[in-house]
Amino acid sequence: MIIVGPSLDVSRVPDSPSHRDYVTVTMYVEGLEEGDVQAVILSHSYSSVNGSGAANNTMISIGGNTYTTSIPQYPYSVSVGYKVYLMDDWGYWSVSNAYLRRH
Repeated sequence: MIIVGPSLDVSRVPDSPSHRDYVTVTMYVEGLEEGDVQAVILSHSYSSVNGSGAANNTMISIGGNTYTTSIPQYPYSVSVGYKVYLMDDWGYWSVSNAYLRRH
């Protein structure tokens, strides 16, 4: 038996951010009912010549199986990578593709 999880469609605004921009990440989930989502987490990490770090943000529902949160500003020349993790009512996790934002 093959189990196919939900589809996670991730977008960001602005599409080509600079180091001065906060980035709004929005995720639409297809394949689950709206009430079947337990948690949606944006995991982002950064790296630069001065070090690295990571953080998780809980994404909030804005209705219609759509969730959003923001990535803060980072200094110039920092690379920021992120993924979205979704847990459904049955305890299964789905993970989006990885995305990279460079300054």
